[in-house]
Amino acid sequence: MISATRNSSAGNPEARSAVKLLYVTRKFTPAVGGMERMNASLVEALRPATDLYLLAWGRGQWGLPLFALTAAARITIRLARRSARPDVLCLGDAALSPMGVPLGRVGGIPVVAIAHGLDITFPRYGYPSLVLPALRRCDRVICVSQYTAAACRERGVSPDRLRVIPNGIKPPLPVPPREAARDELRRRGWPIPGEDPFLVTVGRLVPRKGVAEFIRSGLPGLRARFPRLLYGVIGRGPDEAAIRNAVADTGASETVFLPGQMDDETVRLAYAAADLFLMPNRPVPGNPEGFGIVAMEASSYGLPVVATAVEGLIDAVRDGVNGRSVPPGNPESFAQAAAALLAEPAALAKLGLRAREHAMTHTWDKIVPRYLAVFEELIA
Repeated sequence: MISATRNSSAGNPEARSAVKLLYVTRKFTPAVGGMERMNASLVEALRPATDLYLLAWGRGQWGLPLFALTAAARITIRLARRSARPDVLCLGDAALSPMGVPLGRVGGIPVVAIAHGLDITFPRYGYPSLVLPALRRCDRVICVSQYTAAACRERGVSPDRLRVIPNGIKPPLPVPPREAARDELRRRGWPIPGEDPFLVTVGRLVPRKGVAEFIRSGLPGLRARFPRLLYGVIGRGPDEAAIRNAVADTGASETVFLPGQMDDETVRLAYAAADLFLMPNRPVPGNPEGFGIVAMEASSYGLPVVATAVEGLIDAVRDGVNGRSVPPGNPESFAQAAAALLAEPAALAKLGLRAREHAMTHTWDKIVPRYLAVFEELIA
């Protein structure tokens, strides 16, 4: 189903004086993924500040050609109606540029595309020759990280058109204290240790997350220092079989817990119960980590992050601020960084406080004004 909605407040004078925004995205909930969650959260945050009309597709890759055709028709109709004419057309990712840019030019309105990562670097099926020329013609390209901005510049997008705005997060909801969160997870069947370390990773299980490689090469060193630790890997994806094989090959079945895809409440409990959040990413050509929003979400619950310094994670994890940033390509060094933090509980607690303070500068109420400034610049 194609979601087409507008603000319920669009009929009042205040809404009419706001930016009239037409937001189009092929990556939206209930489909699962980082871009889907980001677009849904951004739309929710923009609604109070704009007169927003949304065209969204939330069923993954299935039916995308139908969505593109239907969205193009609806955009054309809105551009032709003076009362419905938007001030700005915002595309939820770069892949929509070949559709959005010509319509914006015909309709005489500015076009903004949000660039995430894979939508810039995807190398196959003629994608670059179709998308990148259109992206270069967007009036503005909002990049979610410095890495994404560099990828755009390398592909010929004018630096004058680029704006870097990081992904935002919702303010954290109240959760129980650490021990209460651990008790609740135990009641739900999780093998949470007593006072031993509990480490967690959350995300779609794909090769670039580096989980299987970390289990093989980094986790054994951690287990040697903390024999009863638990490493919870929350999520599903194509790399799940490789992760299970790594667990079996290293005899880590009592150390690694794979609960699958969890609801938001359970993920929040895991954040509250854990000692460290791990992101052992590794570079995969053509499939980068654009930002790593889960790092900021974990930080908002006071959970320090250990991440490899690759791609968008360089923006998401600041060494000594909300965790440790470790050079890529060495799972053993990654494990050593985690072990050093776990060995100093007082320092780890202070880092957790700094992590939460840092994350609160990335809530949507801080991020949305930066989007509005881009839209208003174009209107002016």
